[in-house]
Amino acid sequence: MSATSSHHSLTDASPFAQAPGGWLDALPDAVAICDAQGIIVALNAALRSLVGNDATPQTALSALLASLAPVDVAGQPITLDHLPPARLLRGETLSASEAADMQVQVAGGARRWLSASGTTLRDAAGTISGAVLTLHDVTERRATATPAETLARRKPTLANAEAERMQLATIMQVLPAGVAIYDAEGHLTAQNPAAEHITGRRAGRRERATARQSRYGMRDLEGTPLVESHSPSGRARRGETFTELAAVFTGPSGDDRFLLTSGAPIRDEHHAIQGAVVVFQDVTQLYHLQREANDQRKLAEAIIESTPFGLAVFAPTDDFRCLRHNLPFLQLVGTDLRARGTITDVPLDDLFDPDSAARTRAVFEDVRATGKPFFLAEYPAVLSPDPEPRWYEWSLTPLHDSVGTLTGLMVAAVEITELVRAREAKEREAARLHSVLEVLPTGVSIADGNGQVEDVNAAFLRLWGSAAPKSASVAEYAQYQAWWPDGRPVLPEEWGMSVALRTGEAVLDQEVEILSFDGVRKRVLNSAAPIRDRATGAIIGGTVAIRDITALKKLEQRTEASLNALLRMTQQAVIPGEDIFAVAHGIAQVTREVLGCQRVGVVAIDAVSGEQKGLAVVGLNASEEAHWWHLQAVAPRFGEGADPALLARFVTGEPLVLDMTQPPNDAAPNDFGITIAMFVPLLLDGKVTGMLSFDYAGSHHDFTEQDFALARGVADLAVLVLERERLQHAHAQAQAHAFALEVTNARMNTFLGIASHELRTPITSVKTSVQMTKRGLQRVQADATFASFTQQAPRMLDLMRVADREIDKLNRFIGDLLDVTHIQSGTIEITPVPTDLTEIVREVARTQEPQWPQRMVRVSLPAGPVPVLGDVDRVGQVVTNLLTNALKYAPADRPIDVRLDVHGQRARVEVADRGPGLTAQQQADLFQAFGRIEAILPLNSSSVGLGLGLFICKTIIEMLGGRIGVASEPGNGSTFWFELPLFPQVS
Repeated sequence: MSATSSHHSLTDASPFAQAPGGWLDALPDAVAICDAQGIIVALNAALRSLVGNDATPQTALSALLASLAPVDVAGQPITLDHLPPARLLRGETLSASEAADMQVQVAGGARRWLSASGTTLRDAAGTISGAVLTLHDVTERRATATPAETLARRKPTLANAEAERMQLATIMQVLPAGVAIYDAEGHLTAQNPAAEHITGRRAGRRERATARQSRYGMRDLEGTPLVESHSPSGRARRGETFTELAAVFTGPSGDDRFLLTSGAPIRDEHHAIQGAVVVFQDVTQLYHLQREANDQRKLAEAIIESTPFGLAVFAPTDDFRCLRHNLPFLQLVGTDLRARGTITDVPLDDLFDPDSAARTRAVFEDVRATGKPFFLAEYPAVLSPDPEPRWYEWSLTPLHDSVGTLTGLMVAAVEITELVRAREAKEREAARLHSVLEVLPTGVSIADGNGQVEDVNAAFLRLWGSAAPKSASVAEYAQYQAWWPDGRPVLPEEWGMSVALRTGEAVLDQEVEILSFDGVRKRVLNSAAPIRDRATGAIIGGTVAIRDITALKKLEQRTEASLNALLRMTQQAVIPGEDIFAVAHGIAQVTREVLGCQRVGVVAIDAVSGEQKGLAVVGLNASEEAHWWHLQAVAPRFGEGADPALLARFVTGEPLVLDMTQPPNDAAPNDFGITIAMFVPLLLDGKVTGMLSFDYAGSHHDFTEQDFALARGVADLAVLVLERERLQHAHAQAQAHAFALEVTNARMNTFLGIASHELRTPITSVKTSVQMTKRGLQRVQADATFASFTQQAPRMLDLMRVADREIDKLNRFIGDLLDVTHIQSGTIEITPVPTDLTEIVREVARTQEPQWPQRMVRVSLPAGPVPVLGDVDRVGQVVTNLLTNALKYAPADRPIDVRLDVHGQRARVEVADRGPGLTAQQQADLFQAFGRIEAILPLNSSSVGLGLGLFICKTIIEMLGGRIGVASEPGNGSTFWFELPLFPQVS
């Protein structure tokens, strides 16, 4: 029996598998069909008879044969790997000419010789899906008995064969598949009714093969005519065994019929071909259904290939190997794989770097296990060998066949890397903008087109108070309390943001007073501008810039008030002719203006007797003032009944602050409802000659260092005013004293003029910087773009730095004034500690270098430290003053030399310039208070100074046990120096 393999993709269903009994049982040879794993799926009665009842479906065919103890022709046992089923499943051919003979022990214990032949079964892809094995009993052929014995033995066999033939004929009558039997010449000798129905011809009609071909038009699926030798019967008569051979013929009614045929040769006992049998089924309807399915599959494939997003199907195996994909999906993988042109058969892990592969594999395994689809809008992955991550919107869907078996996992993916990067860039830009806003001293708020606040910076929250809502509507802020400078309430619709959103116009520098959410009144400048859509010009939001000018206003007012008050007080000190009570009243009024307090009293104290005498009081009503004067008339002597500890501090010049609400003061009489008060002594020649008292009525007040400093300064000037007569008398007693007073007056007048200029100049510079910054903000608001902001921001920051530098200068001037006051009152604070003079000089030179980048300063220092007993800040103040004076008064093209040397037990610092030099008289005046040389003007600065710096330097150095001086000649420059004693180091 022939066993040549044949297959076609028309259907995967074997007719043997569809009818595992029936006509197979009519075959005399033992037949078995197994799947790719060698498991029996069908067998006939001959095989059951051969091996007994153990032969059933789902039994391993090789194991079944092995149980028969097979041996080869040499008598050697045959292993499982060499049994016919195993050989067939490896793709070997076991045709009639190559049949394997083996001897087995059949049921009943007899040993029989079998000739094994068969064919492999393959699916549409050509993969082995099973095998058909035929076992022909050749025991008689191998026997050596006589013909008579053989004939006697065969009689029962012939009888059985006749019975089987009759049984086969009966089966063929009812078999739904067509069965046709041909003789060796190809004539149809027998067929069953199904075959006659399918072909429309009867058996026994002898005709030429060419006539049959002409009448039936037999052809393959591609339409190529099949010659007789390649027709199913022709192939079987040539000795070929085949299954599932597809063919087309013209049916009885002239329509095309599609057949699925199987065939095999018929051999006699000598294995000679006597004819052929062909089994066929009409699969026309199945073919049309499959063709329709193929058309639908092609349509689906066309849709997949034309889809703009990536599609791929992965096997549900552990490596999740790609089964197929479209071109857009190929564009989503790494460059190396794209260059290959396909990722079919590529495992999932090979598409990604290890981290991305692990995360993606986890998703695949979860979908495989749960059967639930997966979707993610943004999924980052690194695709080898690309180092940067790419972003995808993708889904993973399980695919099942008609019986629910998982057949694949389909990925649908779109790369959104550019969208994600664009969004991240927008977020970074927003973060940068927010960072810029956060460092701005101006409060900024951004709202949408509906007036809902979207973002505010830290300065905005500081201005409105910690209780201010971070996310609110513009209306919530607009309805809060605010007033115009004239006191009129600001209506909600008048606020800058409301106007900008309503009219589309920018609003600049609304000066209003607000009540913050923390209950603090503040003066602010408010500006607003609309934000428009670039494409349509529609208003989509607005921005507000609001700046707290409360401190600036107070600084302007207080500076002006302080300057005017000091000028008036000084005028009172130097212009005679007024009554002492009027002068005291003026002092009280000026003190009230300078310190901003509610009530001020001035009392004179006799330095010898201690008697107190009221001179003036301000801030009381008529009845309160009358009571105050009564209390002064009956006041005890100074110090009587006072706390000794407080009194000791007071007589040394220390101002005292008393809280009248705390023990023991709460038990003392308090006729004026004072909450907290400050008492400042008026000292002359170390003795208390008077006292200033001031309070804030029933309000609580925290006194600052500036309050103390101003109070001491006012007290010093008050002493001058109150002691005017004594000073004039002393002037009359001695001509020298008169001349000194004249010089003092001249210096005071000069100081007042310089102070007015030097104090106003920084304020003017600050105001100019603020105005220019305001204009820059106006341009930003008018443009309302981030580009405009980034263009203006550097200049505005420079202006703010200028303002900050000028405020520092103002602080230095005030600091000098306070230092002079402390020096005159003997309260200047100097804390000597062991320190390195070398490091002080080096640090001062380093600090001044950025402020004078074009100047050459040559510094000469010892290699090691120079220990002195000094105050680091105060000695640094001295070095800074000497160096900045040299830089201001020496030509810009000439160097400045700074030297530190050790001479014996003293360290000497010198600052030498190439300036105009000084005369002997000029050198004598330099180190006095308010002493300056009018004939010499600074070359490199607009500031002429207050004439206090060298006086302060002299005081500091002398308090540290040192000396200070200058060596100079006109035209040869000057060398300012100071010396300090060395501090002994303990080795």
